[in-house]
Amino acid sequence: MLAYALNNTSVSKSGIYFNDPKKLKIFIETFSFMTPKSSWRAITLYHQNSVVLNEWESALKSIKKKQGKKSKSKSKLAQGAVRLEFISPNEEKLKKQYGYKKY
Repeated sequence: MLAYALNNTSVSKSGIYFNDPKKLKIFIETFSFMTPKSSWRAITLYHQNSVVLNEWESALKSIKKKQGKKSKSKSKLAQGAVRLEFISPNEEKLKKQYGYKKY
């Protein structure tokens, strides 16, 4: 799972990219001993027409969510995706101190 995380990150976007809810669930469960669910934020991508929406919802249970890119209203059914981000325990302090407004 660590190799997956290292191979599915980007320098232009924060977080780890998942296009399979089963892999996301396994990743969260694997690292739950050191990173609780409350320390994650999921940016959902194209979930409106996802054929596995119930699986995404199950994998993201108890995780903070923000809606990212939306599906077009006339788009075909799709898988959807998630970008999973770690939430720093100091996030609120850093946002105030440096004026960050991302979330």
